[in-house]
Amino acid sequence: MVVCLLLSLGLLLKGSGAWAVDVGWMQEGVRVWYFGGVGSTTSSDAEEAYLFSAVNGSDVQVTKHSGMNHWGTTFAINTTTYSFLDKGPCWIHPQVLQNLQMGEYWMGFEIVTITRAPYTYDTFPYRLLPAKALFDLTPQRQVVKISYMLPDYSTGYAYFDVETGLCLFYSQMSGYVTVFFVLSEINYHFANQIAFSEDDGPHTGFKSFVSESSLGWNWPDPGGGTVTIHASVESRYGNTVEMWVITSECGETCYTPPYEYYCFFGGIPILRRTNMNPPPQDPPELWNEYGHYLWWWVPRQVLQNSTINVSGVPMNRTSTDPYIFEATGEPPGLFYFSKLWFGNDGYMTAFAAKDSTTGLDIAPGQFQFNNLTTVDGLDYYRETMGRSILHAGDVDGDFDVDLADAILSLRMLAGVPWFQNIGADADVNEDGRVGAEEAAYVMQKAAGLR
Repeated sequence: MVVCLLLSLGLLLKGSGAWAVDVGWMQEGVRVWYFGGVGSTTSSDAEEAYLFSAVNGSDVQVTKHSGMNHWGTTFAINTTTYSFLDKGPCWIHPQVLQNLQMGEYWMGFEIVTITRAPYTYDTFPYRLLPAKALFDLTPQRQVVKISYMLPDYSTGYAYFDVETGLCLFYSQMSGYVTVFFVLSEINYHFANQIAFSEDDGPHTGFKSFVSESSLGWNWPDPGGGTVTIHASVESRYGNTVEMWVITSECGETCYTPPYEYYCFFGGIPILRRTNMNPPPQDPPELWNEYGHYLWWWVPRQVLQNSTINVSGVPMNRTSTDPYIFEATGEPPGLFYFSKLWFGNDGYMTAFAAKDSTTGLDIAPGQFQFNNLTTVDGLDYYRETMGRSILHAGDVDGDFDVDLADAILSLRMLAGVPWFQNIGADADVNEDGRVGAEEAAYVMQKAAGLR
């Protein structure tokens, strides 16, 4: 009863003062993802994900998945029970943070220093999308930094958000090897304080490897070429996906553009990009617009659209079995996809591409055509991790719910106009669908819980 009261009120009292607390994310079905790296002179990506797989009173069962090489190399799955009112592998409860003392332990390591300080988004050193969402909610946030001792005189340190208790970043250095992880994804809406089900789209650590080669239609005449695009998901929050991209293409000549960052805003069809070097100072929503959708994945409902825009190029749907979209024109002097094939799950399976400046002209069916397009991490997510579903969300694999089914009856029940019922921050898609977290918000509001 006490735990439920704390979750409902979002307040903890200490003496005569009070501070805001949001521990609503600590519920069954929520998964906290981390993206990071491990290495010494060379490094490799690394991933961790903690699923709250069961909750019993104040006890929470946490299932940990971890891997490297974009979930290509995975480690043993670990399931452990903790008290969410104390310390866990990705949190320290806000009440415990307020009274944390040197000499205590976090995950078996002795805490040797504690620093409490306010940060803004500009001053906080580790900023992926969930941290940005927290700073969007409160421009200045209190953060607790701890350092702790590892075996053999090695050290580690970690940052915790005071209001949620979430670990935003942790790093460990042992000898010449450093391991670090940054909070990269969580299926919880901090502003609305609602958890939502995961979907089948790209998640932390997924890597799209887009690769084709051929000799052209009329070899040995010019044509054909090679295209290779690496796109790794660093961070996701709700429908927004942020990734780094490395591209190379060759026709008669070769071209390798600068390394890039891309951000896809799934709820509002838009794709934005910026160069990776120098590191961008602006948040993703201020990067340059670059079409509406990714080239390697679109939400499944988008496959039903008659037109889409990929990398700034309009495309018409010409087939539904399989789903095929073809460019309506030929941009001068630009690399672009002239044709895209998608599976029923929204992931690209093949492509045709052109670039008049390099002579690239590649398509399935050409001489010596080779297609190595894959998505690393997707199979492990589907077959081993499993998509986390919350009863409150009750959504399909597209992370969306029909307005007619999810809202119209609630509108009648509550006697309130639907868009008023959703709230001003509702994320309604162009095809008349609403994000799962907003639908859950409607349900709670109609039931008198909001």
